[in-house]
Amino acid sequence: MDKTPRQGSDILRKLDATLRNPPDRDRIVQKAVELVATFLNAERVLIALRSTETGKLEARAGHGLDIENVLIAGDVSLSIANEVLEKGQPVVSFDASDDRRYVDKTSVVISGLRSVLCVPLKTHARVWGYIYVDNRKDTGVFFDKHLRSLSQFADWLITVLV
Repeated sequence: MDKTPRQGSDILRKLDATLRNPPDRDRIVQKAVELVATFLNAERVLIALRSTETGKLEARAGHGLDIENVLIAGDVSLSIANEVLEKGQPVVSFDASDDRRYVDKTSVVISGLRSVLCVPLKTHARVWGYIYVDNRKDTGVFFDKHLRSLSQFADWLITVLV
């Protein structure tokens, strides 16, 4: 008798249990940040998620920034991040400091942002958080192709995290 189908479902069940184990989720989120930073050649990356217990937004992992204080200190553009949270739509800006959507936003001006990419982490029913990527030095670092790739990655990541 062939046990391959049962073995396959056992493997999937174990993989699912491993991925959904809270300590492993933290490792997955940190690995996701590292992959995004490398793939997009990003200066800074932040993954922020709402707590499943409190609903409060929490910085879960980062690259190139102070993860403990990032949401308080405004090290990233909270204007752009909040727009993504509220609308559930991704944002790309080739030069945020010259982008008419953000020229009057304090967080963009203070941070001296150039290239920004931010995509929601969402299910059909809810926006859980976002992946925020920026570069303060160079303009035109991120394009629509990066937005599509990061959006696809975010869609996969949220299925693992919630």
